[in-house]
Amino acid sequence: MPVKSLPVRDPAFHRRLLEQYLLLLKKYPILTKSVTSGILSALGNLLSQALESRKKRTTDGNLRKGLNVLGPARFAVYGLFCTGPLSHYFYQLMELVFPSSEPYCALKRLLLDRLVFAPAFLLLFFFVMNVLEVSAAFSLRGKRPKAATPTPHWW
Repeated sequence: MPVKSLPVRDPAFHRRLLEQYLLLLKKYPILTKSVTSGILSALGNLLSQALESRKKRTTDGNLRKGLNVLGPARFAVYGLFCTGPLSHYFYQLMELVFPSSEPYCALKRLLLDRLVFAPAFLLLFFFVMNVLEVSAAFSLRGKRPKAATPTPHWW
C-alpha cells in the first residue's frame, strides 16, 4: 500500500512575504514602519510579561498574577505613533546631514544617535508611557491617582 506524504510548505512563502513587506516599505514607508513598530513593541511586552510570570509561579504551580492586557496596548500605541515615524524621519535627517561620501560618517551618525537621539527618545518613552498609564488609571478608577497629584515637592 503506497504511503501518501503530506505537502511540505512552499519554501518560497517566506520570500514572497518578505517581498510584499519590502514593496509596502517602498509604497508606504512611514505607515509600514509604524505598524511594524507597534506590533513588535506589543509582542515584546507580551513576551516580557510571559517570561516574568514564569518566574513568579508559586510553589503549587499557580500564577500569582495574570497578563496585563493594557501593557501591550500602551506599547503598541507608542510604537505606532512615536517609534515608527520618529525613527523614519531621524534616520532620513542623518542621511542628509552626514552623507555616506563624507569621511567618518558612520562614527558621526553613531555619536549623534547615541548622544542626542537616544536620550531624547528615552525621555519621550517615559513621558508617553506615564501619560498612557495615567489615562488608563482615569478610565479604570474614574478619579485621579494619588501618584499623579502635584504636590509642593514637585516644584
